[in-house]
Amino acid sequence: QSDWQNNSGNNSYWEASLGTTALGDAITYTVHLTANGTDEKTQGPFNFHVAVWDYAVKATSYTKTDKSTRFQITTKAGATNAVLSIGFTGNDVYRVQVSPSGHGSFAAGAVDAAVSDQGSYYKVSTNALSLRINKDPFKIEVYKADNATIIASEYDSGGTSGNKNISWLSDGKDAIYDAEDHFSAAADEHFYGYGQRYESFDMRGKQFENYIYNE
Repeated sequence: QSDWQNNSGNNSYWEASLGTTALGDAITYTVHLTANGTDEKTQGPFNFHVAVWDYAVKATSYTKTDKSTRFQITTKAGATNAVLSIGFTGNDVYRVQVSPSGHGSFAAGAVDAAVSDQGSYYKVSTNALSLRINKDPFKIEVYKADNATIIASEYDSGGTSGNKNISWLSDGKDAIYDAEDHFSAAADEHFYGYGQRYESFDMRGKQFENYIYNE
């Protein structure tokens, strides 16, 4: 049973309750449409998993494996076994991977970066870059090799700011359906490109989807 909500242009919007669900549930449903109980049409089946956005709020420890550094993190949703892995594919290029449950495989790094505990942050560095993994609140900052000249910085996570930095849409187990990251931008910083965008050349301050597909 569904209830009509409103019409907008050529579209009619209806709402139906799918019942009680839990994080990680796999949902399959089919839409049945009739006019006065006759001439039924169906659409579907449609499938989705019940998921929630989560993000890192604290880094508590690390281990080095396969030229990558794996950080144990606490998340906003309360997970304490999540793992964030950082591996350098070049001296000035790094890869970030996340496992909400701490399971699964991570790509090995190509450069054996140095890692040290600096008190309020962990430092992961090559001869070209220095990353600060701030412990609490969690935040990744990118510096030049001197560890003094900042290049980029994520938002502070959680706390009174309410911001999230690296975050993921997950079933709370091993599946990640979407991911995003949030960086602070200097007042004179601009963002160009992102494919065939006709509404603006500079995309600073705009929210949009960006994806790759085969034509």
